[in-house]
Amino acid sequence: MSPTHFQENIAELTVQLAGRPLDASLQAWLNAEHGPGSITYERLKQACETGVAEGWLCDREGGGIRYGRIFKPSADLHGFSVDVVDMKDIAGPHHSHPNGEIDLIMPIEGDAQFDGHPAGWLVYPPGSAHRPTVSSGRALVLYLLPEGRIEFTPLIWPPRLPLRVLHCPPRGLCLLGAARRGALWPPRLPLRVLRCPPEGLCLLGAARRGALWPPRLPLRVLRCPPRGLCRLGSGPAASRLLLTKELHD
Repeated sequence: MSPTHFQENIAELTVQLAGRPLDASLQAWLNAEHGPGSITYERLKQACETGVAEGWLCDREGGGIRYGRIFKPSADLHGFSVDVVDMKDIAGPHHSHPNGEIDLIMPIEGDAQFDGHPAGWLVYPPGSAHRPTVSSGRALVLYLLPEGRIEFTPLIWPPRLPLRVLHCPPRGLCLLGAARRGALWPPRLPLRVLRCPPEGLCLLGAARRGALWPPRLPLRVLRCPPRGLCRLGSGPAASRLLLTKELHD
């Protein structure tokens, strides 16, 4: 299997999708005609597994997700773009589908589900939105986007998180945790102090060099009394991060 043959296989499907509304009836038709066990499903799943193994699919990685757009929208694909993601027990970034989205769910490990759906097809109508989530294992998900349209929800970062400083030496590793004892959120964040002058911009980064999470946090010291709340922020009030300086076991 090559990218060219992969495109030809998808084109055999998209010609049947052209002009059809993206709705529940299309989802039912796809699962009846091209669902698990069908020639189309098995051929596309094998092609995706081969493409990932050979490196021409999912050639990018970020936040624990491998992904990649293999084909831009084109007349050969009847206006659809083609993306494939490789996810295992993880949620991706929230986004919306101006023209809808067609997903092919292909479990690889365990009884993986995508947005609560097992192996097969899932159709999102125009204007829908979600945070794509794979649970109970690993799955490859192929998605078709009319005109390639997708809109990611803007993030405010750093988010507004009340955090307690559990341990933070002048140099080295800071451990931040939930402000309320016993709380499960926010999780403990091990962050390394990369640079932090007495006043100005502090730069915190992942504890393990080269790790993608947590991302580097450029935080400005807005107010930090000797005791109590140390207020750090990235500028806008909505993105401020509150750190309580109280230490506890």
